[in-house]
Order: sequence, then structure tokens, then C-alpha cells
Amino acid sequence: MRNKYSFSLLALLLLLNGPVFAEESYLKIGAGTDASLGLAVGAEYQLTLQFGSQTIRMGPAFYYNSWSETTEEINTYDESATTYIFGVSANSYFQADNNSNLAFILGGGAAFISYEWQETSEGDSSIGPLVNGVYTDTDEGSGASVFFNAGLSRSFSNNLAVEVNVPMFLVPYGYGTTIAPAVIVSLVVPL
Repeated sequence: MRNKYSFSLLALLLLLNGPVFAEESYLKIGAGTDASLGLAVGAEYQLTLQFGSQTIRMGPAFYYNSWSETTEEINTYDESATTYIFGVSANSYFQADNNSNLAFILGGGAAFISYEWQETSEGDSSIGPLVNGVYTDTDEGSGASVFFNAGLSRSFSNNLAVEVNVPMFLVPYGYGTTIAPAVIVSLVVPL
């Protein structure tokens, strides 16, 4: 019962304070890398909400991440993974000061994540079955997840912006969850 009243109070406060739709929308497209120096790309369609002086951009988001690495120990191991993320993000923009074109970004979202992972070795039979001449272990799956985002935005006079974002995804690998950070540099274009 308390949650019902809390939600009603929040809705009333929002109506009184009122978000003002700035009627602005943006397309954010970027590329970068992850902790394994793999490829990370992202795209978001953002609608802008204005709460007084606070700007919030929210909308659908897509991220893709792919990496591979080889490690040499007693045996050689090749490991690779591909992750697809479809979700909804909401990011709050905090201006550095009133005269600045810099803003700090904090936000996050909810997502559906799909992943494929594989590790192979020619000499380590403990990895898994022999497939095409190499021992192979694979995992794939999908599920609901959340992600968090922090970054920095620099806007220009022509309404374009460049952003550096560090999204961190909670990816449900196998029987656990891993945090998959990335660094993405994006161009933000008004629509």
C-alpha cells in the first residue's frame, strides 16, 4: 500500500514541477574498445526531457561488443566472445557550470543481452571435446540485465556534441554474471 502512495506522490510532484519536453531528439553513434581491447560500438535514439535546469535523455539503445585473445601458457588458448545488447537507457546531464559546454553524464538502463563465448586449445583436453582438431568449450545465452553509464559530453555551437561514455554491462555468462566495461567515443547529432 505504501508503494502505491509513494508512486502517487512522485507523479503529483512531477506534474507540479512538470517535465518540459524540449522536443529535441538526438542520434548518438559511437565506437570504442573494451577491457580486452576488442571492438565496442553503440547507438542510441534519445528524446530530451527537461526538469527545470536538469536535462535527461532517454530512449532505445543498441550495443555490440566482440573480442578475442590468445594466451600462451603450457598450452596455447584462444578465447573469443560476442555480445549483443538491446535496451532502454536514461542519462542525466550535469552542466559543469552555466557558461560551459561541458556536461557530466550519469545514467543507466535495462537491457536484453545475448552472448556467445568460445575457448579452444590444441593441447589441453580438459577444456572440452575435440572439435575439428582442437579442444573446445563454448557457452551462449541470453537474459535480462542492467547497465550503468558515466561519461563526459562536449557540445558545440551547431548543436552537435562529442561524448566519451564508459558503459558497464552486467552480462549473464554461464552460471554467473560478469561486468563488461567499454569506452565509447560518440558523435551526437540532432534530428
